[in-house]
Amino acid sequence: MKMLSELEYSLDKEHIIIKDVICSFAKVGSLDGDKNSQYRLDGNLKKLQEIYENTNFRHKYSKIFLIISSIDKIEKTNSGNILSIDDLMHSMEMAHEHVSSHGEYENSFKKCFDKLYDHVVLEILQIKYMREIENKGEANNASTIKELKNATSLAQIASQNASRATNRLDNMQKEYITILGIFASIVFAFVAGLTFSTSVLSHIHQASIYRLSFIVCLIGLFITNILHYLYAFIREIHFSKINQDSEKQKECDVFWKSLKNGFCNSYIFRFNLFIVCIMCAIFVYWRFFDLNAKVRQSIENNHTNNSNIIIELNSTSKASTPIR
Repeated sequence: MKMLSELEYSLDKEHIIIKDVICSFAKVGSLDGDKNSQYRLDGNLKKLQEIYENTNFRHKYSKIFLIISSIDKIEKTNSGNILSIDDLMHSMEMAHEHVSSHGEYENSFKKCFDKLYDHVVLEILQIKYMREIENKGEANNASTIKELKNATSLAQIASQNASRATNRLDNMQKEYITILGIFASIVFAFVAGLTFSTSVLSHIHQASIYRLSFIVCLIGLFITNILHYLYAFIREIHFSKINQDSEKQKECDVFWKSLKNGFCNSYIFRFNLFIVCIMCAIFVYWRFFDLNAKVRQSIENNHTNNSNIIIELNSTSKASTPIR
């Protein structure tokens, strides 16, 4: 939109005068009832009389549109005067009332001024109406943008919830597979332990008490540790929250250190240490201090030697007996 100073290049002499009058009426407080208000009103009406009465001039609505639109787009003129279309409408109403109520103005001027008044007021009303529509449109756009943002945030939340649900389903499947594998391992451990125990115990009469005790401790150690770590793993899956993010090396070191301390202070570690000590004691006693085994072995050796001597004597006596 052109500025007021630029409009003069597209206006003729008469429309420049109308522009000056309209700008004078558009000044804030131009006809606010002070001493100079009537003087300004009479001076502006006299300018309009000169172009409407002395000539056959008819203003153009397109030029009025350019002038008022330019006034609406600016806040101050070069001289520092504040312009307002609201003050322009107020001033035009006062001027129209003044012209209509005084008989000093000719009818031809009154008709021309009435047309100017109608065109100016109509243009002001159109500008206000368009501004109201624009404000409503901006408000609707703002509310629409806000609703779109809310919908976008809701969609993002729904997408996040869906991804979380998918991850949970994947984790549940992994946990189910893990638990099934653990229970299969438990069954396998029980079956293997029972089979091994049955095989050992079926030959109990052929083994010494030390070997039997050593094997029983070994079987108990194996089965107890298998069951302990399987149940511990199930407990960890069920009660702990698995973190999917990668941890830093420092956190891993702290984790392994705490795991080591927890293992050394756990009951299974004490149980394993106790059983290993028993097994070591059995082995040492059986290997170095079992006198009964040594005596039994010597008795068996003597018995074997005596049996061999008796057999040799019998064979010798039979050979020396003469045949009759």
